[in-house]
Amino acid sequence: MQEEEAIAAGIKQAVRRGESLEKAKQTFLNAGYSKELVERAARVASGEKPSLTSVPTRTPRTPTHTSSSVQPSVSPAPHNKLSPQPFREFKPLAKPIYEYRKPKRTGIITWIIAILIIILAFLVNGFLIWKFILK
Repeated sequence: MQEEEAIAAGIKQAVRRGESLEKAKQTFLNAGYSKELVERAARVASGEKPSLTSVPTRTPRTPTHTSSSVQPSVSPAPHNKLSPQPFREFKPLAKPIYEYRKPKRTGIITWIIAILIIILAFLVNGFLIWKFILK
């Protein structure tokens, strides 16, 4: 029942914006709601009292191509389009008390490389001395 009320509210909102009732119903059908539920909600939205044993009625579809060359003129429904607002950049009122500085890692990396070179030198030296002792 809540779902039906939500659909009815959506249909009312779409009709207020200028959409036709059929287009609003089709939108909910395309969204995956059942046809019976959408029909009941449309009746609620249009002010009809829903019956307990309601059978959805089908409206006959008119052919898209007519044999007469006279086409009824239909004025487009007014759409309230929102115009995009220009993006405004906000400037800070005051400078921050401190600015975050990225720590310098070049000094740390230099020390690590120097220590690794010293360790490598000790290993090579120890290996050469060990070979000399064994001979």
